[in-house]
Amino acid sequence: MRCKSGNLGLDEALGHFNSVIQMNPIPSIWAINHLFGALSKMNQRSAVVSMYKQMLACVGLQPEVCTLNIVINCLCRMNRVDLGFSVLATTLKHGLQPNAYTLNALHNGEKGLACSEVTYARIINLLCRTGKTCIALEILEHNYQDGRFKPNPQCYNPIIDSLCKERRVDQRALALFEIMNEKGIIPDVVTFTSLIPAACKSGKWEEAVRLFRNLIDCGALPNILIFNSALDALCKDGKTAEALNLVEEMLLRGVKPDLVTYNSLIN
Repeated sequence: MRCKSGNLGLDEALGHFNSVIQMNPIPSIWAINHLFGALSKMNQRSAVVSMYKQMLACVGLQPEVCTLNIVINCLCRMNRVDLGFSVLATTLKHGLQPNAYTLNALHNGEKGLACSEVTYARIINLLCRTGKTCIALEILEHNYQDGRFKPNPQCYNPIIDSLCKERRVDQRALALFEIMNEKGIIPDVVTFTSLIPAACKSGKWEEAVRLFRNLIDCGALPNILIFNSALDALCKDGKTAEALNLVEEMLLRGVKPDLVTYNSLIN
């Protein structure tokens, strides 16, 4: 009731918080959420962040998405969107699902703040590693459209890799690859290491060979995995002469053929 009244003083709030975290058993996170929400409305954002750090050290008191959203919003309003992204990482590590409020808070926090491509690449990579590929793609597209940053290959590679692992190479991964080219973003060897083997596994041999030639045109140095995938695609497409030429190119580039290379040729 005191939280809802709007008359809660900072000292009183601190007293309530200390009482809650010392209770045994620990009460529901619901009480903390109301306290954080009230302090946030009172512009006591640094107090919320400080209490949040103390809360994480309490055994048995696990944050909810609502808790983390309030903290992220406070950090963004304090012009610490970088720390807001760190809290988003905590959200994912706890197995929680960020919602529209989470992303809106981060998007709003980025206004007027120059976040580097490295910042976006890290959070996109984290989202993809935790199975949140769609959210990663939404963040990438939203911020590019707003002109907040120009993505580099490191922003696209985790999403393309996730889509390939989800066997969506033909539906989404290749489409995203084409978007990269349209935007003048030059793919690197990591991009092709995801796409070429995935295209081969999907039976898209011609696409795999096209991608390999694209890689060479980009000036990237193919690794053994890419060479073997392209070689296998050529062999299965009946282009043995081109496959043998590719082996020669491997040797010229200092890449040694392995058992997989020879098995493709023999087969």
